[in-house]
Amino acid sequence: RITTRERPAEALAGDLTWRMTLDAEHPSSIYSSVESAIYNARKLRDYVSPEAWSVLHRLLGRLDSFRRHGEKAKPRHARAQTAAAVAVVLEDANAFLATADRTMLHDSGWHFLRIGLHLERAIMTCSALRHVLSSSTTAVVADPLREAPRDNPELSALLRMLGSQDAYRRLYQTRSRPRQVADFFLRQPAAPRSLFHNLAAIADALRAIDVAPDEAAPVEAAVSGLLNRLRDLNLARDGNGSSSPSKVTGELFSTLLNDLGSFHPLLSDHYFSHQARVTGITTP
Repeated sequence: RITTRERPAEALAGDLTWRMTLDAEHPSSIYSSVESAIYNARKLRDYVSPEAWSVLHRLLGRLDSFRRHGEKAKPRHARAQTAAAVAVVLEDANAFLATADRTMLHDSGWHFLRIGLHLERAIMTCSALRHVLSSSTTAVVADPLREAPRDNPELSALLRMLGSQDAYRRLYQTRSRPRQVADFFLRQPAAPRSLFHNLAAIADALRAIDVAPDEAAPVEAAVSGLLNRLRDLNLARDGNGSSSPSKVTGELFSTLLNDLGSFHPLLSDHYFSHQARVTGITTP
């Protein structure tokens, strides 16, 4: 049995992996997130197709089985349960999205679901980029684009984590380089995990929602403005003359994250609340 005293790093890593994967008490674990999805789907049972419901319910059942076996197993076997659980989530989450796409009514509720999915994906991509590309060892604006002797391990891990390694290789036909990885995830319209692709999908969903023009215009303008900024972005040019490329990159991703975070209250105010429609009210 691995103990914290004997092998502290491995024991702590295993504990963290368990907490983020199958710990039912951890609010951010995969297990808890699927439980929340089941709860929300149950509240909207009339709108969720039987086929999509069965996929989601099956996923929770499989995770529950892994959790029960992992709690009784030794740490070595518990790690095997978490690895298997992650593989199942990747499989069934995609199965749920595909099944829902083919069996659910594509009305306004569906488009809002897609907006939330693409907004969350864009935020997760931007957060990962800020963590990896803001370090001095992978400075984007300082990248000379010369042939590196080998792949940058952090960039390769980032591409694999975001399920984009094959797409990156197809587009650039080269090793992982900071500026090209940044351009891929920021501006590549054909890459499903890029900010540009997800913002364009949000813009399409907003146009498909039938609302009054004055309600949609501010949100559409905010999305369009960010898309235009990404189109005009030039990391080499914008970082020119800076003595700290990593600082430039960190500020860029922080700004993008703030902009993405502002979409939630904007959507809420203009589509789900009266706040943005109250006009002509003055305070004494």
